[in-house]
Amino acid sequence: MSKYGAKKVKMDGYTFDSKAEATRYWELKQLVKKQEIAFLEVHPKFVLQPAFTYRGLRIRQITYTADFKYSEGDKIVIEDVKGGNATMTQLFNVKWKMAKYQNPGIEFRIVQY
Repeated sequence: MSKYGAKKVKMDGYTFDSKAEATRYWELKQLVKKQEIAFLEVHPKFVLQPAFTYRGLRIRQITYTADFKYSEGDKIVIEDVKGGNATMTQLFNVKWKMAKYQNPGIEFRIVQY
């Protein structure tokens, strides 16, 4: 169980952080089959700030890993799934804003279950 109380779910070789995320994956697979969306990616990673050295100390990169990425017509969509009573942490909110700022041509969505 995760620190937020959700149980991890394995499906098609992926490990999802929650049942809600696995359910959304199944739904998106159905949309791919119906050709309503294409190029489905699971857990795409975005580098928000590259690694750097500061006064001889190596500072790690900052990344944001979304739940899903796909194309919907001519749009690229990034989704994050939030289940039940899930609250968006302060860290998530900061990374979400940074990702949106760096990718203005992408549509970012939060899917609630």
